[in-house]
Amino acid sequence: MAASMSMRPQQFPADDISSHVRSFVKGCNIRTGQKLTSVEHARCAIQLLRTLPSARAAVFEHLCNVFNESVNTHLCELEGEAKIGPCLDEAIHEVYLVLIDFVNANSNTWASIVFSWSIDLLGQVSKKYALRRGVPHSSNLNEILQLWMTCKATRTLMDLSTQCISNMIATCPDLCVDALLDASVTHSPHFDWVVAHIGSCFPNTIITRVLACGLKDFCDTQSEATAGADQKVPKMASVVGILGHLASQHSQDIRIALLELFQESLTSENEQQLQTVPFLLHLATMSVMLLKVITTDFVQSLTPSVLNRLSEQFSKSAIIKRDQESLIHVVIHLICKSGNGAFKLLQFLLETASRSSHSESGDEKVNVVVQDTCSLVLDLLLLDLQRSVYSKTGNIVQKSRSDDHTEIPFLEDLQKHTDVLCKDILKTDSKSWLQRLLCLVAVHCGESCASDILSYILVNLNDPQKASLFIELQAEMEATFPEVLDKSIKKAVSHMQHIDTATSVMMLKNLVCLVQWENSPEGRTTPRRKLQDCLQSYLQMITAQLHHSSCDVSSEAIKLMMLIGLPDTVSMATILNVATSTVNYFFCILHFEDSANRPCILNCCCKVLESLSKTAVGQTILLKELVEGALQQENAFLFGGKVVKYVDNASTSKDSKMLLLQENQRIGSTVSFAKQMTNVFHGGTVGKGVKPQVELVTISEDLMLMNIQTFICVVHSCLATDSRPLGSQSSTPGEVDSKSGNEVLANLLVDVICPDVTHAGVVWPEEEHIKTKIKMDLLIRNKFDSNPILWELMDMIASDSIAMCHCSPLLYSTLSTVINYWDSARVSRASDAPSELKASCNIIKYLSKAQLLVAPFCYIGEILDHLDPHEMFVLLSIVWATMKINTPSAANYNQTSPDQPLTRQTPLVCDPQHVETLKSILHRNIDRFGHLFPRFFPVTSSTIS
Repeated sequence: MAASMSMRPQQFPADDISSHVRSFVKGCNIRTGQKLTSVEHARCAIQLLRTLPSARAAVFEHLCNVFNESVNTHLCELEGEAKIGPCLDEAIHEVYLVLIDFVNANSNTWASIVFSWSIDLLGQVSKKYALRRGVPHSSNLNEILQLWMTCKATRTLMDLSTQCISNMIATCPDLCVDALLDASVTHSPHFDWVVAHIGSCFPNTIITRVLACGLKDFCDTQSEATAGADQKVPKMASVVGILGHLASQHSQDIRIALLELFQESLTSENEQQLQTVPFLLHLATMSVMLLKVITTDFVQSLTPSVLNRLSEQFSKSAIIKRDQESLIHVVIHLICKSGNGAFKLLQFLLETASRSSHSESGDEKVNVVVQDTCSLVLDLLLLDLQRSVYSKTGNIVQKSRSDDHTEIPFLEDLQKHTDVLCKDILKTDSKSWLQRLLCLVAVHCGESCASDILSYILVNLNDPQKASLFIELQAEMEATFPEVLDKSIKKAVSHMQHIDTATSVMMLKNLVCLVQWENSPEGRTTPRRKLQDCLQSYLQMITAQLHHSSCDVSSEAIKLMMLIGLPDTVSMATILNVATSTVNYFFCILHFEDSANRPCILNCCCKVLESLSKTAVGQTILLKELVEGALQQENAFLFGGKVVKYVDNASTSKDSKMLLLQENQRIGSTVSFAKQMTNVFHGGTVGKGVKPQVELVTISEDLMLMNIQTFICVVHSCLATDSRPLGSQSSTPGEVDSKSGNEVLANLLVDVICPDVTHAGVVWPEEEHIKTKIKMDLLIRNKFDSNPILWELMDMIASDSIAMCHCSPLLYSTLSTVINYWDSARVSRASDAPSELKASCNIIKYLSKAQLLVAPFCYIGEILDHLDPHEMFVLLSIVWATMKINTPSAANYNQTSPDQPLTRQTPLVCDPQHVETLKSILHRNIDRFGHLFPRFFPVTSSTIS
């Protein structure tokens, strides 16, 4: 019976209803005339709501005042003010009971009425008191929700709203959602806390129905072709706001609802479903969260079949055709705003725009319309990005990007994937889109990003024919970052210490190719920073690759060093490092007999050394390294030097394998010696095996001659270069150093061959030297015999008279040894001692070539091989005496200018008795030397007369 009464107005006498109406309208008791209190007035209104349905609007309006007064009282109490009115909690509770009773009894009628009233009243209250001192800001949803839910009035309204939705959710949820959207449009953002609370109570229903209502409203507004831009989609902001509030707790539900809405649109042909994609795109323009869902989940679902289906649907929609251009601009705008997921979005666009794009099964491809549309989107996207990036170029250059502000999220996200983009552009032939995009990413994200891109391409460029890609990228990036090439080269060269061999070879080849292009006519005219200038700063790091275990790496490194050359201003450390490393590499290459690249690599070494010798310090270091390297045991055999290799003797007993040092240590620990016996050592045991066998390390005669020729050419190129002081730009030899290259080489040979001997200037010693300095002379002579390359170096020095004067210690030491030999030789002819004969001929040859030996003794080298030992001894002794008279000294020569030859200040003289001795030797061998006599003693007019 109670339920039946609740479903319809209660039956009261007509006079009672009339008195209640008059009391409600006047606000006083009609019978007593006493003014009604707020609580009594509210109860009178409730009574009318029960008894008089036609008074519902007036009653609801009055109840709004009751709830407003209750909210105001609550806020005053929170602000610490005195109580300003009666407590209406009891009246509000009675209102709740009445309205809930109506809703439960007749949900179809009362639920929508009560919900609309309570939702609208909540919006009015929230907006009205939003600026009160105790009310938090609308953005602090948790605080403001806590405030309003502690208020009796607003909590009651919220309870009424949720109860109405519960009753309507199964029958007509759209009415609730429409009311919610309308209130949100009117009272947002102060109404957000209501949306957040109701959405959390009914997440699935609210999300689904909000999207459906939003789509319906979107379609209605889009169908009005004459509607202004400001009249379109009035509820879109509310839809976005509601979904945004629910995103923190129900993001997965939102994702599912969006995907379901999209999937449903593919199966229908009605206009509302055809507008689903435009609707979702417009939602994404208003919400970063929704944009993230679309750029991740939706892109994965866009298979070729889905794309083709969308193409068919769009062709059937007149509205989409009408707004096609604006829709494409919306897509481009969303792509620019997309952050997380931008890389996958770009891959999707590139693959779809390609004619070869197809589904995973390979059964279906996207149609031409889809491909052309994606191509158009990419073109317009790059154009829009270019405008955005270069309009802010000035700020990018002048200001550091220390802030985390994302100007173009799409490019910011692509910065994390530049390596993959660079890898893709190196693989594909059609590079226009990726190339333009990489330039935009670099310019937008800063100089560091630009250098990362260039260095990656430089390291991983796998085809020299694609070198133009690096050049084009560099030229465009340099327009914004002039120093980007320096940083790119620094990063690329630093990678050489950590990358594998194949990548190192590839990078060095790329550098070689680029520098060669720069030296070509086209490269010289291209306006860009030269790679060669940048590489010169990292010459030491490139030089370190000469020590790489791979020959391919070292060979490419020396080619690059040859191309980049030496900078105008170079440090001493750089010269020393490059010189020593290059010389060591030069000798290593000489060890490779069968290498096809051997001549080319040796030529590169020669060019590098020649460039180093342009400085006086570099020339000195190079000559020293070359000479010392040629005399080392591991290299001497390359030039015919005598290098002994010990061979293990198989007959040696096992006991002899104990080291002599170990035996001494063992004996020293068991035997006590007197204090004065400090030099007692165990010398070994007699009978512990034969001496180890030895053999000479040799190479073929042709290869040895080739090595000698190569070495001499390298030394000659270093000597022929005009050297300048360290750090100078240009100079003439006369300005920079009083010593020529030959003089440096001469002094160097003396220091290397006899480092422990002190020479008293360049004075030719007395004849007693031949007998008293035999040991020292034999050591020097042994150097020449063990290293024939020294004779070749002396031959080079002999072309310079002053330089040959510095070699006096070597000349008189070697001459002393042959004089001693021929004095006691037991051979019948000089030709029977080829080694001594060769040494004798070489000494005379060098003295004659340097014009240090007076005529006719300068010609005796032509007859030495036909003399006997005594005659050899006599002639060489005369040479010694002649050199003593004509002391070889640089002070005897002068040079007026670099172009003029050396002139001797005092003429060479000889003892007439020595000349007569030479004549007698020629007369004794007249049968062999008769034709040479005029050469030694030419016939003159004075002689005939």
